[in-house]
Amino acid sequence: MQNIIFHGELKAPRKIIINSDIGVLVSHSEGFSNAILEYMLYGKAIIATDVGSNKLCVTNNGFLVENIKQLHVAFDKYLNDNILIEHQNNSLNNIVKFDINNVTLEYERIYDEV
Repeated sequence: MQNIIFHGELKAPRKIIINSDIGVLVSHSEGFSNAILEYMLYGKAIIATDVGSNKLCVTNNGFLVENIKQLHVAFDKYLNDNILIEHQNNSLNNIVKFDINNVTLEYERIYDEV
């Protein structure tokens, strides 16, 4: 990681996501983030604020921070701990559980229990 670029809001982020090492999502509130799923689909390590359902997606593939003032701690871990590639690979492995077929099966299981 030699460069950090803050692009702001983008209408079509796909090209930037593909060419990045880390996906970052900082928000004060969040439901279930499509952005994090996109990061995972493209095999990106993730740094996100610990809001909404982010903790369901960011497990062994990134870092959750309490607020944006802690972003530097997560970036420092990637710079110093040599775990970037591991987190990227984990994102690729973890995205499978959010595949439409797996999600459908999980909904069916929940409905059957009720």
